[in-house]
Amino acid sequence: MKFFKNIIALIICLQLTVPFVVEDCLRLPILVSHFIQHTYNHNGVTLIHFLKDHYLDKHQNEKQDDHGDLPFHSHSDFSSNQNLAINLEIKLFKFIPNYYFKEPQKIAFLQNYFSSSVLLSIWRPPKYC
Repeated sequence: MKFFKNIIALIICLQLTVPFVVEDCLRLPILVSHFIQHTYNHNGVTLIHFLKDHYLDKHQNEKQDDHGDLPFHSHSDFSSNQNLAINLEIKLFKFIPNYYFKEPQKIAFLQNYFSSSVLLSIWRPPKYC
């Protein structure tokens, strides 16, 4: 899934920076079918010869409708295109844990409330048996 997200992000960046690149890449099947058509019509046509005829030299049949659909064939004035600058700001947050310790309340008592003789009498055996 991450791979597809990266591919989509790359396509969007290409479309924003260099217009018509994605559109021309989507026309590559038209180029392949046009090459196959030329191989059937003219024997001995290689891919290099086909690309040289259609992209480097002035093609003799440029007026045909199918040549206008070839990718990277139309020339545009890229100086009039506006590029979009994307500013990505990444803020790093440092999380500092806040610990709130509630100190237990001390129970205040006086020693006078408990007589030591009463406490000690619990542990003595009975005197009057």
